[in-house]
Amino acid sequence: MTSAEQVSGKGLRVAVAGGGIMGACASLLLAQAGHRVVWFAPQEPLRRNDGAQARAYALAPGSVRLLERLGVWSQVSARARPVVAMEVYPRPTDAQPVTLSAQDVGTRELAQILGHAELLHACEQAAQASVDILRDPRFPSDIRVGNSGNPAVLIFAQSFPQSFAQSADPQHREPLAGHKPEYAQTSETFDLIIAADGAGSFLRRRAGLLWGLRDYEQTALVMALESAQPHQGVACQWFSENAVLALLPLEHERQLSLVYSLPTREAAQWMQEPVQAIAQRVSADSGYRWGDLSALSAAVASPLAMTMVDQFSTGRLLLVGDAAHTVHPLAGYGLNLGMQDLQALQARLQASPRLVSSQIPGWLTRFGRQRLLANRSIQWGLDGLWRAMRLELPGLQTARSLGSKGLRSLPWLRRWLIRQALGPRVNNAA
Repeated sequence: MTSAEQVSGKGLRVAVAGGGIMGACASLLLAQAGHRVVWFAPQEPLRRNDGAQARAYALAPGSVRLLERLGVWSQVSARARPVVAMEVYPRPTDAQPVTLSAQDVGTRELAQILGHAELLHACEQAAQASVDILRDPRFPSDIRVGNSGNPAVLIFAQSFPQSFAQSADPQHREPLAGHKPEYAQTSETFDLIIAADGAGSFLRRRAGLLWGLRDYEQTALVMALESAQPHQGVACQWFSENAVLALLPLEHERQLSLVYSLPTREAAQWMQEPVQAIAQRVSADSGYRWGDLSALSAAVASPLAMTMVDQFSTGRLLLVGDAAHTVHPLAGYGLNLGMQDLQALQARLQASPRLVSSQIPGWLTRFGRQRLLANRSIQWGLDGLWRAMRLELPGLQTARSLGSKGLRSLPWLRRWLIRQALGPRVNNAA
């Protein structure tokens, strides 16, 4: 019996490929919509190359609402830290920041800060508790994306020894000396496949989807810090010519999450230093906003790049999350952008209650075009902001200074910026 056949019930046969937060949330969303889901999710490694295990996410209100609907937020809300204000220092020498406060727009918080480990555990637990989701630890070795007349196919390679020594117990047979293992292929068919397998998406490449990479030539240093002064739920961000420093408040009143985007060569030099020396350098670079900082964890380095695709879907395959897009972390949009993919997918599914298998390729094409346009505007907007903040042109420092003064004196402009930071209300149901 295949994985797809083990999932009982009605609805479409759906595969979600990729572990982690996006894979779990996509599985929950599709199961709640009444579909039979097989979640192909190998166990996430304890130490990932992108430093996710040391990361804290600034979850926008829309992301929190989605997690509430998926039954995840109630499990982690006690560990989340509301951000009540954001201090932005357009220049490292600015004594006065531009303060964006939740009170300015009549909300209780701008975002909720939550650690990767806590959110991942809650998402995995919710997905594994669902009777409509079967978790399969395998990952496909190839894909056929299908079309309106044919299902999508995931192919799995399985190795086994060519010949076995005799044993009374088949579980303890050993391969004969000199025999090389052989490989067999199995396949499973689905109406829809969701690729949630990250920035290096294997399924995106195997499906032949075109994609590009803009290397920022920067690396983010991520670590947890302890502050001498309580943060009171205030997040801070400093911009300089070649770097972006962010300190995010964590659950404990004197604990902060550091994300420091530095030129890659400079970041490599920082990584050679003891963690307490890194903490002291961050203390100085942040103008001792929270006093002397000390390290609570090791520093993790993560290269930064913007990933773009020409299309979100092909055949019966849909890309979501980092498989479809990555952005610079200066605005905390990474996971939130993936959550917006899922919000839009949820709205689209609710608007298509009678969706049948043969309609999926065309349905995905229309949905993918909408998501491509929405994501491109955010990606290029963040890219433009990053470039504007790092340029050192004649008169630009004066313009930044005047802009900072203008923001501090114009409440309506601050309110507009806050609404942009809170994220769009996703509605792709049409």
